Amino acid sequence: MAFQRYAITLIFLAPVILCEIRNYRSRTRRYGLHTARGVLYAIGVILWFYAMAHIPVAEVTAPGFTAPIFATIGAALFLGERQYFRRISAVIIGFAGTVVILRPGVQVIELGALAQLGAAPLFAASLFMSKKLTETEHNGTIVAVMAIFVTLTLLPPALYVWRSPTIEEMIWLFGLAGLATLRHLTMTQAFRCAEVTALQPISFLQLVWATLLGFYAFGEEPDLWTWVGGGIIVTSATYIAYREARARNRARAGTSQKGVDRMERRGYHTGLVLILVLAAAVGFRPFEALAVPSADPWPRWRAADTNSPAEIRFAAWDDLLRRYVVASPDGINLFRYAAVTAADRTALTNEVDRLTALPISSFNRSQQLAYWINLYNATTVKMVLAHYPVDTIMDIRISPGLFSFGPWDKKLLRIEGEAVSLNDIEHRILRPLWADPRIHYVLNCASLGCPNLDARAYTAKDMEARLAAAAWAFVNHPRGVRFESGELTVSSIYDWFIADFGGDEVGVLAHLRQYAAPVLKERLAKHGRLDRTAYDWRLNGSD
Repeated sequence: MAFQRYAITLIFLAPVILCEIRNYRSRTRRYGLHTARGVLYAIGVILWFYAMAHIPVAEVTAPGFTAPIFATIGAALFLGERQYFRRISAVIIGFAGTVVILRPGVQVIELGALAQLGAAPLFAASLFMSKKLTETEHNGTIVAVMAIFVTLTLLPPALYVWRSPTIEEMIWLFGLAGLATLRHLTMTQAFRCAEVTALQPISFLQLVWATLLGFYAFGEEPDLWTWVGGGIIVTSATYIAYREARARNRARAGTSQKGVDRMERRGYHTGLVLILVLAAAVGFRPFEALAVPSADPWPRWRAADTNSPAEIRFAAWDDLLRRYVVASPDGINLFRYAAVTAADRTALTNEVDRLTALPISSFNRSQQLAYWINLYNATTVKMVLAHYPVDTIMDIRISPGLFSFGPWDKKLLRIEGEAVSLNDIEHRILRPLWADPRIHYVLNCASLGCPNLDARAYTAKDMEARLAAAAWAFVNHPRGVRFESGELTVSSIYDWFIADFGGDEVGVLAHLRQYAAPVLKERLAKHGRLDRTAYDWRLNGSD
């Protein structure tokens, strides 16, 4: 994808490139600086994509926001820019706002993390090289030469793993390349108009825009700390923009800067200390955990009749499972979606409708647990059948949001007058109200990486034994836990829901040892850390 993006960028910049070739007089003379910038940026791109492939997104994102700090230092060392107090403090405060939002976890340092830490100063170096080039070069020339270097650098690895994109992917790639080209052109123009240091606090705004896009396009609701961090970033960017404009006006009028800087320093010390204390008080939390809903209880569903002897039966759902779930040779249960008859589709719809019509609050807690688990799994199968064939459940984009993916936030059910989604069942009912990590082993998301969809419906009578059996089966299967070349790879479930498994790696490992077979348990005891996570989102369908 990286190669294709930059190759398409060359298409957008073709007029600029042709103009430079034809017009010798306007051709660049600063080959050395162009080459250095192109090589550094290309290496940075390679390191960035390596990091993306080996560590969680948040662990890539957080170190990336150190680039403005490196750029500020580089601007002072190599461009001779004066480091006014307002600029330094704005960069620090902007970074503090980023920390508030991301709250990166303190984890074992991996090669991916080191790669991203290496990419940040390289990207920063390309920034102040761009600033230097704006003294003599056209914006289009600066961006075009960089795109050529990156495209040529990425060509060999791209050929090695080449896969032709689909038409839909090409549309997205053209859109991405167009926006990226516009970004580089506008950024280069910004360097032409202002000093690098003055622009760095503004760069933190990209996290704010990403948050807003996630909210309006994907239906991702930001939490309190996202708003707090965003407010800090916007304040920092607004302040530096205002102060730079004031400073430029004073410079034109011949007014001294020293007195103003002295006053700013006094007022800013207190504000800076408060901001940094706030960032530290937030604490550090793995950002990957923010990518999934937290266990936020829905009080409405705490109601239960503890003395009720009523029993919920799942005969129709159990019959469908027995006939359509098959065990594959590799130990993963598959569902024969293609084989489901029209009559059985109707039977499944009727079963889901029957379950949602039950007054579930009038049953005891044991019956409710079996109810919510079976309803979740039955609704998932029903939904996949409605959209079949699909390669992955992620392609069922029915959740709210313009560019949403997956079905989990769609209100598919109505129970006791309440609209309920799959995410509601998992994250607002089952996880917080039962607080049993083994629940993750009995919920199936129609994916190969998910714990098995059992061939029998769950009942209150055998729930405890079934939970333990499901935990043992997943932990001892390679998609749950495996060692590869001495490194421990676990399912991403243990990263996404680490709070349910003890809150840290120590807790996860203790949980894994509890259900691991003797040989695996011994290896886990000796290893003592989680190296990688993995998850297979392909559909759990059988041909």
